[in-house]
Amino acid sequence: MFLPQTAPPLDAQTDCLSQGDTDMARVFTFVDTKGVEIHSINDPEDKLPIPAATQVVSIGRSKMWVESVTLQHTVHSPSIYRVRVWYVDAAYH
Repeated sequence: MFLPQTAPPLDAQTDCLSQGDTDMARVFTFVDTKGVEIHSINDPEDKLPIPAATQVVSIGRSKMWVESVTLQHTVHSPSIYRVRVWYVDAAYH
């Protein structure tokens, strides 16, 4: 789960998008600077804040700087937010 830097990170394993989910309101797809997907989060109740450019977010122990956020509109739900990030903390690697 992504959170502002001041909040404690939650277990990302429980918030990953599973292959069978179809009734979700939003999905956040995190990609690195090369465009490689590194994580997806299902937000079925629209409770998570939409990350902002220059914000630092955490997924597990990894801290990332948000470069940009793009909304990919689809005819059917979910709305997909593509979040392009740079690693601040090397805990992921």
